[in-house]
Amino acid sequence: MTRRTAVLAALVAGCTAAGALVPAHAAQEPRRYLSGWLPYWSTQTSTTSFTTNSDLFSDISPFWHDARWDGSKVYIHDHLTSTAMTAALASLRGKGVKILPSITDGTGKGRMAATLDAPAKRAAHIQDIVDLVLRNGYDGIDLDYETFAYTDGSSTWKDTKPDWTAFVNELSAALHAQGKLLSVTVPPQGASPGDYWVYNYGGIAGAVDVLRIMAYDYSVGSPGPIAPLPWVQKVAAAAVTMVPKSKVQLGIPVYGRNWYTGKTGTCPVGQEINDGSYSMTSGNALASLAEDGVAPSQITRDATSGELTVSYSITYQGLTAKGKKTDCTVSRKAYFADATSVADRVRVARSLGLAGAALWTIGGESADQWPALRKAVGTVKDDPGAPRTATVKIGAPKFVTKGQKGSFSAQVNVDGKPSGGGRAVLQANPAGKGGWRDVASKKVPKNGQVVFSYALPRSSAVRVSVTAANARKAARSAALSTKVRASVSVKSAIIAFTGQKVRLTGSVAPGRKGVKVMRQRLVDGKWETFGVTKTKAGGAYRFSVIPTVRNGNYTYRVVSAAFDGYARGYSSTVSFRAR
Repeated sequence: MTRRTAVLAALVAGCTAAGALVPAHAAQEPRRYLSGWLPYWSTQTSTTSFTTNSDLFSDISPFWHDARWDGSKVYIHDHLTSTAMTAALASLRGKGVKILPSITDGTGKGRMAATLDAPAKRAAHIQDIVDLVLRNGYDGIDLDYETFAYTDGSSTWKDTKPDWTAFVNELSAALHAQGKLLSVTVPPQGASPGDYWVYNYGGIAGAVDVLRIMAYDYSVGSPGPIAPLPWVQKVAAAAVTMVPKSKVQLGIPVYGRNWYTGKTGTCPVGQEINDGSYSMTSGNALASLAEDGVAPSQITRDATSGELTVSYSITYQGLTAKGKKTDCTVSRKAYFADATSVADRVRVARSLGLAGAALWTIGGESADQWPALRKAVGTVKDDPGAPRTATVKIGAPKFVTKGQKGSFSAQVNVDGKPSGGGRAVLQANPAGKGGWRDVASKKVPKNGQVVFSYALPRSSAVRVSVTAANARKAARSAALSTKVRASVSVKSAIIAFTGQKVRLTGSVAPGRKGVKVMRQRLVDGKWETFGVTKTKAGGAYRFSVIPTVRNGNYTYRVVSAAFDGYARGYSSTVSFRAR
């Protein structure tokens, strides 16, 4: 049972509660140490909980996407409508936090493994992910592909491991080429229990920007702690032998489970009993247990695991089918997280020097969690000179014409306020060339606004990086795409005569032989194509037109098709009147 299905079980059971209490923020800036997941089934509650405490977070992963199978191939399903996603993104942005939405694997047994094993299908899936990130303006993506571990079976891992490794490395290269980040969420490796070696920490360590370890679900099928502290420490310690600490986030449970442990006696006829286990969020655990008659005084903290636990029984009295009195006693046992246990695991992450702690989930926590986490993450007062995180927002034109300069802007802020000092560097990754290169540089003024005027040589992804300055960390904007249109020139006679040829001549730059060009005429306010040819060496072309209407007005333009990394180009218009 994966953590996704575990929380869904809690939802089905009606266990949805949240503790989005507005805390009194410390006077000093807290460390941005947290990450976590925002479930799509509680978007409003989870988003409110996050935005209220966003100053604690470095990044966030809305649980918005799912890889699915259409009968022949993998495609990406969106859990939210476009309208709902746009509204949610608007709430998440502007908080100084990277947005890395998650994609889960819902393709079914063996299908994702088979897709990754076929280079063409793997490449197509990678392109779908990159397109998703660029289309929505995400800072990157979080992969949460758990089917290998929990459904396919360990007998498949030997074959899946190299395909998974190739997939992560290729996806990383494709995302990094666009200035985007890759986070990968994985089960534990190198610990017992929980050695899911198929995920090959060492083989993907150089490719990922973040590796999130799901250090929970220690006990699923039988009663026990969700994430006992000694085991969590072991999982984290094993991870940093394979992956740099600066990339590792420790996954922390903000939930629990309640197990059926047995029954004595004969239950009354018609009496329904829950003889299974179910999940509880930290925020509704006490209320859920209270429905079974459990008082807070019965709940204790398990000394070894550090989690709250309780064993209890429920007695049902009534009649048998023959009308005789009868009773039965059902026994249950629960373990669950609370503010203290969550904060303790954050301290484990900090003590090992990990990059951060990721909460599964945000929005279902108890109200007292956030004050506890503020203490656990610490504040910048611990190091007054510590540099602070900057955000860089880039503006770029969608199209420019070859040879013409475009205006590329950047706004540098820290905590929502302009930040000057240091240098800003405009970087471009030209289509078909691969690799980022510096193309322009300027000092960042006090108002944090930088504008570059630069002529891109070809269609490119663009971004702006800023150096560290004063109390500001180095930072980088998201990447945007600017397409360079081919430059198309055109000239013709000013005077034309009915029935006689008029030549339209010109060239397409950059000059290429064989580029398709179209002669278009303006008819009733719409451009219609009346002729097609191809350029000769050097990009030159020629059309001939014959005016047929005396005193008729003719307006033309020439359009080049997209080629070699250049977008479709448009000439200026030429007009003449036929005599």
